[in-house]
Amino acid sequence: IRWYYWQKYCDDIHFVPPKYATLKDELLRNEDHVFTVADWKEVHEKAVNNLQSFNGRSLTVNSSPLIDDYGGVEPNSCMSRAQMMAMVVYCNYDTLQFNMKRTFRRVKNGETLDSIKQRNSAYAHWSRLLREAIELFGTLMRDTPSIRFYHGIVGELVFPTTMAKFCPPTSFTTSVSVASTFSGGTQGVILELGAYGLDVAYFDCRWISDYSNEQERVVCGGYQCFMIRNIMLMRLEHNYAHYVKAINIILCLIDMQKKKPQKNISAKTVQTIATLIEVSIRSRGANATDIPHYVLKLF
Repeated sequence: IRWYYWQKYCDDIHFVPPKYATLKDELLRNEDHVFTVADWKEVHEKAVNNLQSFNGRSLTVNSSPLIDDYGGVEPNSCMSRAQMMAMVVYCNYDTLQFNMKRTFRRVKNGETLDSIKQRNSAYAHWSRLLREAIELFGTLMRDTPSIRFYHGIVGELVFPTTMAKFCPPTSFTTSVSVASTFSGGTQGVILELGAYGLDVAYFDCRWISDYSNEQERVVCGGYQCFMIRNIMLMRLEHNYAHYVKAINIILCLIDMQKKKPQKNISAKTVQTIATLIEVSIRSRGANATDIPHYVLKLF
Protein backbone atom coordinates (compact mmCIF):
# COMPACT_ATOMS: atom_id res chain seq x y z
CA ILE A 1 0.00 0.00 0.00
CA ARG A 2 1.28 3.47 -0.87
CA TRP A 3 0.67 5.50 2.30
CA TYR A 4 0.28 9.28 2.31
CA TYR A 5 1.63 11.51 5.08
CA TRP A 6 0.95 14.98 3.71
CA GLN A 7 -2.01 17.05 4.91
CA LYS A 8 -3.38 17.52 1.40
CA TYR A 9 -4.30 13.82 1.52
CA CYS A 10 -6.07 13.97 4.89
CA ASP A 11 -9.35 12.72 3.37
CA ASP A 12 -7.68 9.79 1.59
CA ILE A 13 -8.21 6.31 3.06
CA HIS A 14 -4.44 5.78 2.92
CA PHE A 15 -3.56 8.96 4.83
CA VAL A 16 -1.53 8.27 7.99
CA PRO A 17 -1.46 11.05 10.61
CA PRO A 18 1.62 11.15 12.86
CA LYS A 19 1.38 9.88 16.43
CA TYR A 20 4.19 12.15 17.63
CA ALA A 21 4.78 15.86 17.06
CA THR A 22 8.26 15.66 15.50
CA LEU A 23 10.80 13.20 14.12
CA LYS A 24 12.86 13.59 17.28
CA ASP A 25 9.90 12.70 19.51
CA GLU A 26 9.08 9.81 17.23
CA LEU A 27 12.52 8.24 17.52
CA LEU A 28 13.15 8.97 21.20
CA ARG A 29 9.70 8.28 22.65
CA ASN A 30 8.76 5.32 20.50
CA GLU A 31 7.70 2.25 22.46
CA ASP A 32 10.49 0.23 20.81
CA HIS A 33 13.02 2.20 22.94
CA VAL A 34 16.07 1.49 20.79
CA PHE A 35 17.13 5.08 20.05
CA THR A 36 18.82 7.38 22.58
CA VAL A 37 19.60 11.08 22.91
CA ALA A 38 23.23 10.24 22.15
CA ASP A 39 22.09 8.51 18.96
CA TRP A 40 20.08 11.59 17.97
CA LYS A 41 23.10 13.86 18.43
CA GLU A 42 25.29 11.51 16.39
CA VAL A 43 22.75 11.31 13.56
CA HIS A 44 22.35 15.10 13.58
CA GLU A 45 26.11 15.59 13.28
CA LYS A 46 26.40 13.04 10.47
CA ALA A 47 23.52 14.63 8.58
CA VAL A 48 25.09 18.09 8.79
CA ASN A 49 28.46 16.76 7.62
CA ASN A 50 26.84 14.78 4.80
CA LEU A 51 24.97 17.81 3.49
CA GLN A 52 28.16 19.88 3.55
CA SER A 53 30.10 17.28 1.58
CA PHE A 54 30.47 17.32 -2.21
CA ASN A 55 27.78 14.66 -2.63
CA GLY A 56 25.46 16.46 -0.23
CA ARG A 57 25.79 19.82 -1.97
CA SER A 58 24.94 18.07 -5.25
CA LEU A 59 21.59 16.78 -3.96
CA THR A 60 18.81 18.75 -5.63
CA VAL A 61 15.27 17.82 -6.59
CA ASN A 62 15.22 15.41 -9.52
CA SER A 63 12.86 15.54 -12.51
CA SER A 64 10.31 13.18 -11.00
CA PRO A 65 6.67 13.84 -11.97
CA LEU A 66 5.85 13.38 -8.27
CA ILE A 67 7.11 16.81 -7.25
CA ASP A 68 3.57 18.25 -7.23
CA ASP A 69 2.30 15.44 -5.01
CA TYR A 70 4.23 16.66 -2.00
CA GLY A 71 3.37 20.35 -1.99
CA GLY A 72 5.74 23.20 -1.30
CA VAL A 73 8.73 21.60 -3.04
CA GLU A 74 10.39 23.98 -5.45
CA PRO A 75 12.49 22.87 -8.46
CA ASN A 76 16.22 22.84 -7.65
CA SER A 77 15.50 22.66 -3.90
CA CYS A 78 18.22 21.11 -1.77
CA MET A 79 17.72 18.18 0.58
CA SER A 80 16.75 19.25 4.11
CA ARG A 81 18.62 18.26 7.25
CA ALA A 82 15.57 16.27 8.45
CA GLN A 83 15.46 14.30 5.19
CA MET A 84 19.15 13.47 5.45
CA MET A 85 18.72 12.44 9.09
CA ALA A 86 15.93 10.07 8.05
CA MET A 87 18.28 8.43 5.54
CA VAL A 88 21.14 8.17 8.06
CA VAL A 89 18.90 6.48 10.64
CA TYR A 90 17.59 4.04 8.05
CA CYS A 91 21.06 3.03 6.86
CA ASN A 92 22.74 2.68 10.23
CA TYR A 93 20.20 1.57 12.87
CA ASP A 94 19.15 -1.93 11.84
CA THR A 95 16.84 -2.76 14.75
CA LEU A 96 14.92 0.49 14.41
CA GLN A 97 14.75 0.00 10.65
CA PHE A 98 13.33 -3.51 11.11
CA ASN A 99 10.69 -2.30 13.56
CA MET A 100 9.63 0.53 11.27
CA LYS A 101 9.30 -1.67 8.17
CA ARG A 102 7.00 -4.07 10.05
CA THR A 103 4.44 -1.25 10.28
CA PHE A 104 3.92 -1.34 6.51
CA ARG A 105 2.38 -4.81 6.43
CA ARG A 106 0.01 -7.10 8.30
CA VAL A 107 1.67 -8.88 11.20
CA LYS A 108 -1.26 -11.22 11.82
CA ASN A 109 -4.04 -12.71 9.74
CA GLY A 110 -7.07 -10.50 9.46
CA GLU A 111 -5.38 -7.32 10.68
CA THR A 112 -7.45 -4.34 9.50
CA LEU A 113 -6.23 -1.38 7.45
CA ASP A 114 -6.88 0.93 10.40
CA SER A 115 -4.71 -1.25 12.64
CA ILE A 116 -1.79 -1.15 10.18
CA LYS A 117 -2.18 2.64 9.85
CA GLN A 118 -2.16 3.03 13.61
CA ARG A 119 1.11 1.12 13.89
CA ASN A 120 2.65 3.05 11.01
CA SER A 121 1.61 6.36 12.58
CA ALA A 122 4.31 5.78 15.21
CA TYR A 123 6.85 6.21 12.39
CA ALA A 124 4.92 8.64 10.18
CA HIS A 125 7.50 11.45 10.23
CA TRP A 126 10.35 9.07 9.43
CA SER A 127 8.33 7.36 6.69
CA ARG A 128 7.40 10.72 5.14
CA LEU A 129 10.95 12.04 5.17
CA LEU A 130 12.32 8.81 3.66
CA ARG A 131 9.78 9.00 0.85
CA GLU A 132 10.68 12.60 0.12
CA ALA A 133 14.42 11.90 0.25
CA ILE A 134 14.23 8.90 -2.07
CA GLU A 135 11.53 9.91 -4.54
CA LEU A 136 12.55 13.56 -4.88
CA PHE A 137 16.33 13.45 -4.39
CA GLY A 138 17.13 9.93 -5.55
CA THR A 139 18.26 8.77 -8.98
CA LEU A 140 15.52 7.99 -11.50
CA MET A 141 15.68 4.67 -13.29
CA ARG A 142 15.37 6.49 -16.62
CA ASP A 143 18.82 7.99 -15.94
CA THR A 144 20.40 4.59 -15.23
CA PRO A 145 18.25 2.15 -17.26
CA SER A 146 20.91 -0.57 -17.45
CA ILE A 147 21.57 -0.82 -13.70
CA ARG A 148 20.82 -4.15 -12.01
CA PHE A 149 19.89 -4.59 -8.38
CA TYR A 150 19.95 -7.71 -6.20
CA HIS A 151 17.76 -8.46 -3.20
CA GLY A 152 18.24 -11.44 -0.91
CA ILE A 153 15.17 -13.00 0.71
CA VAL A 154 15.11 -15.67 3.41
CA GLY A 155 12.74 -18.47 2.36
CA GLU A 156 11.77 -19.79 -1.06
CA LEU A 157 9.02 -17.31 -1.83
CA VAL A 158 6.96 -17.71 -4.99
CA PHE A 159 5.93 -14.43 -6.59
CA PRO A 160 2.55 -13.83 -8.24
CA THR A 161 4.18 -11.75 -10.99
CA THR A 162 7.60 -10.64 -12.15
CA MET A 163 6.50 -6.99 -11.88
CA ALA A 164 7.28 -5.86 -8.34
CA LYS A 165 6.37 -2.74 -6.38
CA PHE A 166 8.20 -1.96 -3.14
CA CYS A 167 6.02 0.20 -0.88
CA PRO A 168 7.97 -0.15 2.40
CA PRO A 169 11.54 1.13 2.42
CA THR A 170 13.54 -1.69 0.82
CA SER A 171 17.28 -2.13 0.44
CA PHE A 172 18.91 -3.44 -2.72
CA THR A 173 22.55 -3.99 -3.56
CA THR A 174 24.53 -4.07 -6.79
CA SER A 175 26.56 -7.04 -5.48
CA VAL A 176 25.34 -10.65 -5.80
CA SER A 177 27.68 -11.74 -3.01
CA VAL A 178 26.20 -9.16 -0.63
CA ALA A 179 22.66 -10.25 -1.56
CA SER A 180 23.58 -13.86 -0.80
CA THR A 181 24.41 -12.93 2.81
CA PHE A 182 20.86 -11.64 3.24
CA SER A 183 19.21 -14.71 1.68
CA GLY A 184 19.81 -17.08 4.56
CA GLY A 185 22.49 -19.04 2.73
CA THR A 186 20.88 -22.09 1.14
CA GLN A 187 17.46 -21.27 2.58
CA GLY A 188 16.44 -18.38 0.36
CA VAL A 189 16.35 -16.72 -3.04
CA ILE A 190 18.13 -13.82 -4.70
CA LEU A 191 16.18 -11.51 -7.00
CA GLU A 192 17.81 -9.60 -9.82
CA LEU A 193 15.78 -6.49 -10.63
CA GLY A 194 15.90 -3.95 -13.43
CA ALA A 195 13.99 -1.01 -14.83
CA TYR A 196 10.31 -1.21 -15.77
CA GLY A 197 8.80 2.03 -14.51
CA LEU A 198 11.33 4.68 -15.54
CA ASP A 199 10.12 7.31 -13.04
CA VAL A 200 10.76 5.16 -9.97
CA ALA A 201 13.69 6.46 -7.92
CA TYR A 202 16.36 4.91 -5.73
CA PHE A 203 18.81 6.49 -3.29
CA ASP A 204 22.47 5.54 -3.43
CA CYS A 205 23.43 5.15 0.24
CA ARG A 206 27.06 4.14 -0.10
CA TRP A 207 28.41 7.51 0.99
CA ILE A 208 26.15 7.90 4.05
CA SER A 209 26.09 4.32 5.32
CA ASP A 210 28.38 2.83 7.96
CA TYR A 211 28.32 -0.31 5.78
CA SER A 212 29.50 1.06 2.43
CA ASN A 213 30.71 -2.39 1.39
CA GLU A 214 27.05 -3.45 1.10
CA GLN A 215 26.64 -1.21 -1.98
CA GLU A 216 23.19 -0.26 -0.69
CA ARG A 217 20.45 1.44 -2.70
CA VAL A 218 17.04 2.13 -1.14
CA VAL A 219 13.60 2.40 -2.73
CA CYS A 220 10.17 2.97 -1.23
CA GLY A 221 6.66 4.19 -2.00
CA GLY A 222 5.75 1.71 -4.71
CA TYR A 223 5.09 4.46 -7.26
CA GLN A 224 6.05 2.24 -10.21
CA CYS A 225 7.24 -1.31 -10.78
CA PHE A 226 10.61 -2.93 -11.05
CA MET A 227 10.95 -5.96 -13.31
CA ILE A 228 12.35 -9.16 -11.83
CA ARG A 229 15.02 -10.23 -14.33
CA ASN A 230 16.24 -13.35 -12.58
CA ILE A 231 15.51 -15.55 -9.59
CA MET A 232 18.32 -17.59 -8.07
CA LEU A 233 17.20 -20.49 -5.88
CA MET A 234 20.04 -20.97 -3.41
CA ARG A 235 19.16 -24.46 -2.15
CA LEU A 236 19.40 -26.02 -5.60
CA GLU A 237 21.93 -23.50 -6.97
CA HIS A 238 19.51 -22.87 -9.83
CA ASN A 239 19.49 -19.76 -11.96
CA TYR A 240 16.12 -19.11 -13.65
CA ALA A 241 17.09 -16.10 -15.79
CA HIS A 242 16.11 -17.87 -19.01
CA TYR A 243 12.63 -18.73 -17.76
CA VAL A 244 12.06 -15.36 -16.11
CA LYS A 245 13.00 -13.67 -19.39
CA ALA A 246 10.37 -15.74 -21.19
CA ILE A 247 7.73 -14.86 -18.58
CA ASN A 248 8.61 -11.17 -18.85
CA ILE A 249 8.20 -11.24 -22.62
CA ILE A 250 4.75 -12.79 -22.22
CA LEU A 251 3.77 -10.09 -19.70
CA CYS A 252 5.07 -7.33 -21.99
CA LEU A 253 3.05 -8.72 -24.89
CA ILE A 254 -0.05 -8.57 -22.71
CA ASP A 255 0.82 -5.05 -21.55
CA MET A 256 2.03 -3.57 -24.86
CA GLN A 257 0.54 -0.14 -24.18
CA LYS A 258 2.94 0.36 -21.25
CA LYS A 259 6.03 -1.52 -22.39
CA LYS A 260 7.34 -2.35 -25.83
CA PRO A 261 8.05 -6.07 -26.24
CA GLN A 262 11.67 -7.16 -26.49
CA LYS A 263 13.32 -7.58 -29.87
CA ASN A 264 15.89 -10.12 -31.06
CA ILE A 265 14.46 -13.02 -29.07
CA SER A 266 16.44 -16.25 -29.39
CA ALA A 267 14.92 -19.48 -30.70
CA LYS A 268 15.47 -21.09 -27.28
CA THR A 269 13.46 -18.35 -25.58
CA VAL A 270 10.70 -18.62 -28.19
CA GLN A 271 10.45 -22.35 -27.50
CA THR A 272 10.30 -21.71 -23.75
CA ILE A 273 7.51 -19.16 -24.25
CA ALA A 274 5.56 -21.68 -26.31
CA THR A 275 6.04 -24.39 -23.68
CA LEU A 276 4.95 -22.10 -20.84
CA ILE A 277 1.81 -21.07 -22.70
CA GLU A 278 0.99 -24.66 -23.63
CA VAL A 279 1.47 -25.87 -20.07
CA SER A 280 -0.72 -23.05 -18.79
CA ILE A 281 -3.50 -23.71 -21.30
CA ARG A 282 -3.51 -27.43 -20.58
CA SER A 283 -3.55 -26.98 -16.82
CA ARG A 284 0.17 -27.76 -16.57
CA GLY A 285 -0.21 -31.13 -18.18
CA ALA A 286 1.72 -31.11 -21.44
CA ASN A 287 5.50 -30.79 -21.29
CA ALA A 288 5.35 -29.90 -17.61
CA THR A 289 8.51 -31.91 -16.99
CA ASP A 290 10.40 -29.53 -19.30
CA ILE A 291 9.89 -26.65 -16.86
CA PRO A 292 11.41 -26.55 -13.33
CA HIS A 293 8.85 -26.95 -10.55
CA TYR A 294 9.62 -23.53 -9.05
CA VAL A 295 9.07 -21.84 -12.44
CA LEU A 296 5.72 -23.60 -12.85
CA LYS A 297 4.60 -22.21 -9.51
CA LEU A 298 5.86 -18.77 -10.53
CA PHE A 299 4.03 -18.79 -13.87
